Amino acid sequence: MINYYNAYNENNTIACRNNGTEVEAHGIGHYEQRAYNPIIKTIAEAEGFTLRTIESVGTKYEILWDGEVLNRYPSLKTAEAFFIDFAGITKAKYNKIKNAA
Repeated sequence: MINYYNAYNENNTIACRNNGTEVEAHGIGHYEQRAYNPIIKTIAEAEGFTLRTIESVGTKYEILWDGEVLNRYPSLKTAEAFFIDFAGITKAKYNKIKNAA
């Protein structure tokens, strides 16, 4: 088994150099820049708070307050619990506004 963190050679290494005017890449490997285009969907909005999902390579859940991200969560269950607490609403009201969105 190869330890990729310690086994440096020209087959698995790309060296980048910046001489002040241009950036050069050296080595056999290559770098492909990809655009990051997440899919953003609003789950619920209440009392100035927004719960939304961010789908890209993995899915994250964000709570926003007046458009500013308060926190990101890896699970919907945790995000929903904090959203209900921050917005000061009941679980029943959350279910009602969630289904309306």
